[in-house]
Amino acid sequence: MKMNKSQKFVILVSFLIISTLSFLYSWHYVTPLFARAKTSIEGPSINDTHLTSQLITSGLKAPTAMTFVGQDDILVAEKNTGNVMRIMNGVALQQPLLHVEVAKKDERGL
Repeated sequence: MKMNKSQKFVILVSFLIISTLSFLYSWHYVTPLFARAKTSIEGPSINDTHLTSQLITSGLKAPTAMTFVGQDDILVAEKNTGNVMRIMNGVALQQPLLHVEVAKKDERGL
């Protein structure tokens, strides 16, 4: 079957409309994948005047969670390395307490 120019034009325009609508609809679901948390180089902001922040250790790679297991004994999860580091008396131990293989893309990780 041979198509004339007007039929080809209708098909092309229909394709463009459907493609555009599909893109606009999917954009609603895609944009959160590129969202990033805003960070401050000044450090944390604390609104409660009864609280203060204090640097305990440095050199951690993207810490995302921590828990206190005792006085001056902290476990810290590093997002992209998959390491759980132990900090005792303000010093991070050389070897991780636990290492888990993690996917590093986008918001994945430990």
